[in-house]
Amino acid sequence: MKIDLADKYLSNLVAGDNQRQKAHLTFRGNTNRGRHGWLRLTPAYSLHVVNEILANTGPDELILDPFSGTATTTLASVTRGIKAHSVDVNPFLVWLGNLKLRNFSKTTADELLVEARRLRKAASGTGLSWTPNLHQIEKWWDEKTLASLADLFAGISNSEASEPVVDLLKIAFCKVMIATSNASFGHQSMSFKKTKAVRQPQPTLFAD
Repeated sequence: MKIDLADKYLSNLVAGDNQRQKAHLTFRGNTNRGRHGWLRLTPAYSLHVVNEILANTGPDELILDPFSGTATTTLASVTRGIKAHSVDVNPFLVWLGNLKLRNFSKTTADELLVEARRLRKAASGTGLSWTPNLHQIEKWWDEKTLASLADLFAGISNSEASEPVVDLLKIAFCKVMIATSNASFGHQSMSFKKTKAVRQPQPTLFAD
């Protein structure tokens, strides 16, 4: 990536009205943007930022992203036909980035739907098949939700579906795990939502 173009664009973002919220430039700008919106990373920048910087980059150039995060830059580059190479120290983000860049066969979507429905029926929430080693896990999920998540994860781990389908199910599981947690992501420093004494209806893990 041309350093001078990137520096100029990013400098223009912070110049002038610094108080005005620019949510479309953050991870929020990737919401409902296909693969870019699979999983959020709070400090991440949006596809909008990357596309602005890549506007003057040609297919004969190579994009290097040494701190690739959720691979927004790499995915945006290859979508434009530009070669890209990304690196990250976090093994989970490396896995996520590679999956976002993967080509899926036409049958993957149908197989994914069938397997998701099967797992939904199997996730009875009657036992703790798997529990993450998380300090004070009761702050994150109530007992019933944790039991359902445990059954769901066990089902994915033991699934006989193809590797691409299992990987996509893991992405869906991550999204469900985040959506059903008591974590509050209103700002960069994570906190927990105030829980009510009355048990609320549990969200559906997989919709038909």
